[in-house]
Amino acid sequence: MKKILIPFAIILMSAGVLFNSCDRDDSPLNVLDCAQLLTDYSQAASAFSADPSTENCNTLKNAIVDYLAEDCVALTTALRAELQSELEDLPCY
Repeated sequence: MKKILIPFAIILMSAGVLFNSCDRDDSPLNVLDCAQLLTDYSQAASAFSADPSTENCNTLKNAIVDYLAEDCVALTTALRAELQSELEDLPCY
């Protein structure tokens, strides 16, 4: 449970970076995609924490995989490693 909440908290704290990036290559669509992926991950992590069913595990797994596949500004090397570790620790991985 703690392994799920730590990256969840890190992502929530870094959400402001998604909207305040100085990188000129970030298109508004990319920022919106990353924000949606962040929302999907947050909802999946909350659902899995409340009910660690196989369905919720698979939803969380897919949300992590989708978020890791994007090149989001808030996805630092440390956060990527933490999410990858969380993914590997999921019982449905």
